[in-house]
Amino acid sequence: MDAADDEVPALSGSTLLALGDFLNGQLEDALTDADPFAEDWGLSQFWYTEETAMAVAEEVANIVGTDGRVACISCPSLFRSLLQSFPEVQCHLLEYDTRFEVFGNFVHYDYNKPLALPDELKGAFDVVLADPPYLVSGSNAELSGSFHIERGETM
Repeated sequence: MDAADDEVPALSGSTLLALGDFLNGQLEDALTDADPFAEDWGLSQFWYTEETAMAVAEEVANIVGTDGRVACISCPSLFRSLLQSFPEVQCHLLEYDTRFEVFGNFVHYDYNKPLALPDELKGAFDVVLADPPYLVSGSNAELSGSFHIERGETM
């Protein structure tokens, strides 16, 4: 056995400082309740920047127009951007995190069961956008299948 194998891994001083700053920020946000819709890393949530969400929302609005229907699967920051900037677009959020129920047009969605959709959503959308929390090949194939169902296509 090599002597290097016995060494305990350690973070550099600058990395420890950065980690401490991050954790202090997370604690401060939690204590002040600064953003009730902050990313939840336990749910593998990572939001788009405002600029990215707006750029995608503009593209979607241009595609569907005023009478189009959009499904946002596991991308609540995009959903919020669409609601705020393009209220004429009929947008639904399919999401596991129930904090987003307050925005309306919310459907509880479990990406582990992507084909378990309410009947009224089958064939209901012109555009389906998804940003699944985990990239797992088996569930991604099923998630892709739910796109076809939501758009009214056969597989």
